[in-house]
Amino acid sequence: MRGPNAFFGPIGSNCEVDPASYATMKNALGKPVGPAQSAPEPGKPEEFRLYWREAEGGIAYLNMTGVAKTIQLPAGAWYDRSGEQVTSLTLGDYEGDYVTREPGERLAWPMINPRRGEVVSGPLTVILTTEPWSYGATIHYTTDGSEPTESSPIYTGPFDISRTCVVRAKAFKSGLLPSFTASAAYAITDRVPTVYFHLAADEGSAFLDDYPLVALSNPSSASVRVSYAITGGTAIRADAGVQLRGELYFPPGERYRFIHLPISVARPVEEKQTIVVTLSSPIGAALGEQTTYTYTILAD
Repeated sequence: MRGPNAFFGPIGSNCEVDPASYATMKNALGKPVGPAQSAPEPGKPEEFRLYWREAEGGIAYLNMTGVAKTIQLPAGAWYDRSGEQVTSLTLGDYEGDYVTREPGERLAWPMINPRRGEVVSGPLTVILTTEPWSYGATIHYTTDGSEPTESSPIYTGPFDISRTCVVRAKAFKSGLLPSFTASAAYAITDRVPTVYFHLAADEGSAFLDDYPLVALSNPSSASVRVSYAITGGTAIRADAGVQLRGELYFPPGERYRFIHLPISVARPVEEKQTIVVTLSSPIGAALGEQTTYTYTILAD
């Protein structure tokens, strides 16, 4: 059993490629532009196949045919990892290699953070960074979805976005090929999220604690706080020992938190009893429709 890096290590070495070289390979190829493809080896069982996948910057191949394989490359100019123009690749069994459309080392595409797949209560602060081996590169970016060029704004530090947009970023550095483009789509709203109980009620044993889930309608770029307390129920008696009050904290981007509701009953439960928990006093959010939660303690 070998990791995927081993297939692309030094040819014939059966060793995994080192992390920096593997990063160079990923930077050179960019992101996949099509699904992985394969072809069976004639005269062998179905699982003996040649695999390949096209990417932004080239094609990666993996030979699992059981025999050495010479691959004729598609029409066009192709370059091996040393920068030499080639028309074919020869791979031993269980070996991988790749070719690129341009010779030379390519910068890593910038990383865009934070990533938010849902509508976010903004404004949102966006940070662009590069991999360590791309230090010294200049990042250019756009917020209108257009392709960044060296004429686009230069990234100098975190910036805020307050409207729905697509951020695209690209790294440039003299002597190296520019990176491929990174992109992130954001849906921004100026409305604060609502905070509410995910369920209105639940039930369980007198001997098992409960963990009601509290949710935000959507993530927020700022932290959210909400208070909670037991406000009623038939289990609230002097001898029940049920007391609860506190505050939940939602870090920026988080949607879910839970309350630990300890169940402490001093005597056998002969009939159902209830505990009611209420949310109040939100900061950075508004109360939603479901602000009370009832837990029913079942009879023994």
